[in-house]
Amino acid sequence: MARLRGFKPSGFARGVALIVLLSAFGWCLFVAAIDRQQQREATAYAQERLGLRADASQRKLDTEFQAMEWLFQLAEVRLTLARRGDLAVAEIDSRISALTVARLGGVLQVALIDADGISRWSSISGAINTDLSDRAHFTTHIDSDHGLFVSAPLQGRVSGQWSIQFSKRVNQPDGSFGGVIVISMDPVYLARTLGETASQPQETIGLFRPDGLLLARAGMTEEVLERGYRSALIPQQEGGFDTRSSVSLAGGDRFVAIRKLHNMPLLVGRSTTVSAELVGYQSARQTRLLAALLGVAMVFAAGTAAVALHSRASQVREATLAGQRAAETARILDALSYAVMIAAPDATGDWRITYTNKAWAQLGLPLDAPAVATLLAALAHEEQVAQEARLRVPDGTERWARLHGKLLHDGVSGPEAICLIQDIEQERSAAAAAMSASRLATLGELSAGLAHELSQPLTVVSLAAELIEMLSKDAGEPLAAMIGERSRIIADMVARARSITDHLRRFSRQEDEEVVPVVLGDVLDGAVLLVGNALRANQVALCCNLAPGLPPVWGNQVLLEQVLMNLMMNACQAMADQPSGQRRLNVSAAVEGEDVVLHVRDTGPGIPAENIDRLFEPFYTTKPAGQGTGLGLAICQGIIASAGGTITAGNSDEGGADFVVHLQAAVLSEQEAGA
Repeated sequence: MARLRGFKPSGFARGVALIVLLSAFGWCLFVAAIDRQQQREATAYAQERLGLRADASQRKLDTEFQAMEWLFQLAEVRLTLARRGDLAVAEIDSRISALTVARLGGVLQVALIDADGISRWSSISGAINTDLSDRAHFTTHIDSDHGLFVSAPLQGRVSGQWSIQFSKRVNQPDGSFGGVIVISMDPVYLARTLGETASQPQETIGLFRPDGLLLARAGMTEEVLERGYRSALIPQQEGGFDTRSSVSLAGGDRFVAIRKLHNMPLLVGRSTTVSAELVGYQSARQTRLLAALLGVAMVFAAGTAAVALHSRASQVREATLAGQRAAETARILDALSYAVMIAAPDATGDWRITYTNKAWAQLGLPLDAPAVATLLAALAHEEQVAQEARLRVPDGTERWARLHGKLLHDGVSGPEAICLIQDIEQERSAAAAAMSASRLATLGELSAGLAHELSQPLTVVSLAAELIEMLSKDAGEPLAAMIGERSRIIADMVARARSITDHLRRFSRQEDEEVVPVVLGDVLDGAVLLVGNALRANQVALCCNLAPGLPPVWGNQVLLEQVLMNLMMNACQAMADQPSGQRRLNVSAAVEGEDVVLHVRDTGPGIPAENIDRLFEPFYTTKPAGQGTGLGLAICQGIIASAGGTITAGNSDEGGADFVVHLQAAVLSEQEAGA
């Protein structure tokens, strides 16, 4: 000890000590930098995973709320028909009640509340004449139109059942407040829907209003609602929720991802704990701290080994992260209700399946299935394709489905095609109900003209019958020819009346909407038969010019007649202010390329430029209040699109409106053409 007290380190020893200290300090800085990098990567990966799960919840809820949009449209049509006293209201009531009984999209009830807050109609019995004037979904719409209002979960005044109220304002023909349309949705159904997209037990999934009010949460049950509903606010940023960024780190202990629904003023949020998402990072961090301590002890030798170990660990980590990403993507895709398939071309150029989720495996569709083969063939010419077709499901029935295809050029080993199949059977059923309701409304408008059209031949029949009866009493040989002539007149008039009633019966009947080859001349004859008297009553001159030798077109005759009748009646109403001698309606058709193009032109004032882009929007109308639902042209566009065609609006050179319909020509074999 005495010797050590007098010992002074040499310059070499101090240099070695300094090198050791600097090396240890540098090694610690190196490990800390690696730790920060790993923390950023782990956080970014956690944000990416949560963002993908939030996207899945958003798509799921967007699909569920499509049924509600159709029910609002049916309720609007029902209100318009009821104001006119149209008997078709009973048919609309039956359809709405059937959809609510089936709990389509979780809908419990559809109701109409008048301006005094009293329920005047409901899709379920026992809910009429109830005073709801104190409910928020009624009082919100009294002073102004706030669009779609979504209430907090509340108990029904009659049923006692918990529900969320979606309401829209209804105006009287003069624009004053006329009440509201209310659709009640089951919050427990929404909670189960959110639960179907859950992938981790520690994750929270909720549906919110933009003000932060919680509407439904995955795992919420009737018992939770009965114990007392509590509103819950989720973290907000300044100026409201930040839905532009993928996720945000809220409160330092949870990741939160928020998405806005496309068709509803609602937000869906998913959150999970930071500790659960970064468990792999925490484990790796302990390993790195131990490596730092060993590095300080071993300095240069251990540092060199640690660098090599870190390089190897990076490769293993990247491989592990890649496997985790693939597994996470597979879990997310398997949780979707859509069927997903990824295909890639082989060396011969033929497609081969590289991935399918559970929904696709359940369908069992091969690449050579007609719908899939058609979709892949279309991707050879377009980057993105959407088609609708009927598919046979595993139970042997056929259902309507929407097929989406997208070509990806940055695949792992070259171009890839991703295909999605969505079940739209309920959507098609609701659309068919709206189309049927529109046809019934059109028949209501034409009923007075048809009655006049039928009265003329029946009057002639009556007079001819009376004359035959008078002459038959003392008819001699000279009167035989006259009696025969009158008999032929009776037969002709009866045949004319029968043709009108038969066509009216076929037009109003709900038929299969199968797309088949249709003769455009027959469509025009049927439409003129039903609207001809209305045109004559309004002194409209009709000029039809169909090019000779027109091929058949793909479509449904009754639905195409509905489109043509709607365009002709709109033109008739547009020319109401024109002088009687200047009201002309021109209908022409000719072949242009591979399509048959139909023009419906009038001599009215034309379409204002600010209205052309919105004509085909649902519930948009340029007619005075109470004279139109705004569904006619929207339904026409849907009918033409289902037949593979297009419809556009514009103005002719003479100034009148010009509606142009492109229909696909049906190429028939010689045997089919002869038939």
